[in-house]
Amino acid sequence: MKYTETMTFAPGSVSLPSGQTLSPQTKHMRAAVVNGGAPMSPEVARRVIRLFCEIRPPVRANYELSPHEVRLLKLLAEGHSYRTAAAELGVSAHTVSFHLRSIYDKLQVHSKSEAVSKAFRHGLIQ
Repeated sequence: MKYTETMTFAPGSVSLPSGQTLSPQTKHMRAAVVNGGAPMSPEVARRVIRLFCEIRPPVRANYELSPHEVRLLKLLAEGHSYRTAAAELGVSAHTVSFHLRSIYDKLQVHSKSEAVSKAFRHGLIQ
C-alpha cells in the first residue's frame, strides 16, 4: 500500500492510503489547527459561547476572611515581615504563620505574594 498525504496537525502524523484524500471540511479544519485554531463545529462553538455568556463570575468573591486575617494581609501588603506583622498585631510569629495558612487555604494560594496579589485583585484590601 502506498501512502501519499500526511496529516501533521496532531502529535505524530497520520498517512492516508494512496487514492484517498482528505475531505474539504477536514482540510479546512487541518488548516485552522495549523494556524493556531481549534477544530470545533459551529454548533459546538455556539454552545460554548452561550455557556460563557450564562456563567458570570461573582462581582466580589466572598472568601470569608476574618477581620484579623484582612488586617494581616494589609500589613503584608505594606511590606511587613512575619515578625514585624506579629509585633504590630500583638501576637507571636507562630500565630501569624497559623493565620497565613488559613488565608492561603481560603484564597487557594501558596505564597505570601500570591495572597497579597489576589487580595488586591479581588478588592479584599486596598
